[in-house]
Amino acid sequence: MTTISKENSISPLTVATFTGTTVNVSTYSAVSVTCKANVGGTITIRQSFDGINWDKADDLTIVADIFSERTENVVMPYLSVYWSATSTTPSSGRITTKLHSNGLGLLSKKSGTLSTADDSGMPIFAVRDNVLSTLAIDDGDYTQVRVNSTGALYTTLNSETITTSGTITSVVSGTGTTNLGKAVGNVAGATDVGVASLAVRDDSLSTLVVDDGDYTHLRVNSTGALYTTLNSETVTISGAITSVIPGTGATNLGKAVGNATGTTDVGTASLAMRDDAVETGSTLSDSNGDYTFIRVNRNGALFTIPLALGSQANAWSAYNNEGGTLDPIYSTVLDCQNLKCVSGFGRVTRSDATLTNCTLTLEMSMNNSTYYDTGIEVSITGVNSSNPVDFNLTTNTFGARYCRINLVGLITITATITAKS
Repeated sequence: MTTISKENSISPLTVATFTGTTVNVSTYSAVSVTCKANVGGTITIRQSFDGINWDKADDLTIVADIFSERTENVVMPYLSVYWSATSTTPSSGRITTKLHSNGLGLLSKKSGTLSTADDSGMPIFAVRDNVLSTLAIDDGDYTQVRVNSTGALYTTLNSETITTSGTITSVVSGTGTTNLGKAVGNVAGATDVGVASLAVRDDSLSTLVVDDGDYTHLRVNSTGALYTTLNSETVTISGAITSVIPGTGATNLGKAVGNATGTTDVGTASLAMRDDAVETGSTLSDSNGDYTFIRVNRNGALFTIPLALGSQANAWSAYNNEGGTLDPIYSTVLDCQNLKCVSGFGRVTRSDATLTNCTLTLEMSMNNSTYYDTGIEVSITGVNSSNPVDFNLTTNTFGARYCRINLVGLITITATITAKS
């Protein structure tokens, strides 16, 4: 049932402003306002809980000489219509306000109109059909929708019948060959089906815009290789890993030959195999040329073998006092092949005047022809019959084979050259 609210209607409309009387509309469900005037303006449909303060206001814009209408649900007990001309006072027109009774309401809704919490309409009825079967009516005829015994609506998806009841919280996919699900431990088959995993190509891997804990995509490089992270270091794996470049910085495992050590350098600890029988010369089970462990004894001492064992020594004595000359006199040559350390030691004496100066130098050679000065030498002064001087010249052979002592001075010398492994 529809009633015209005369208190909020006016005809003819010949005033610049119009305020309708506040009326109680608690028994109505909707209000409709129509207007046509020869000037533009605005009609405001106002609703209130107390008839004084307008808590809801909906505007209807009027264009000159164009019929306009607006319908609103009644959501508050009091209503009033207000008109305001845009510029000039109209000379003709009218405003009509209609109230729609409860029980009827507005059953129709315009496509695209926003819904509200107080909208009214007709309920949709369905036929309960516990055993869904083929309908007796023809294709294209009107019919009722059908529900099961709990009121769940029957629907069809890809020709497979499913019954929905409320929110679908889980899906049991099955684990067969043609099912999307597969059971852990099942043998893979040549015709198994599944869902392909998609990833985003990202040639320049950078920080994601999503927050920590959010869902996101897997990412691959230009060749489709999946980006992975190992111990916080990003690596790209493509086929078999054939080499690893560890780097040579302070925090890298690798170190470059000749680089200075640092107090915070990191590296890899060397492991050795404890072999309590190592000191008895036990034989390894590995074959010659195989990789094996370095070995330590029960105290952790590393087992090593010198390149060569033993020593060689040549005794030598000389007297250089030929008319006061200082020509050099050379000791007996020592063959120190495969030996690592050479020493020349002995005693210098003089029976007549006090020695003013003499020099003993250790020399080495690869061919017993050309000798080089090792820089290992000793200068002796003040030697006489009551003041002999002992000396010792020691150095590494540095791979040289032959060694001798070069004597310059007026002395009597008794010396021994010794080489050891």
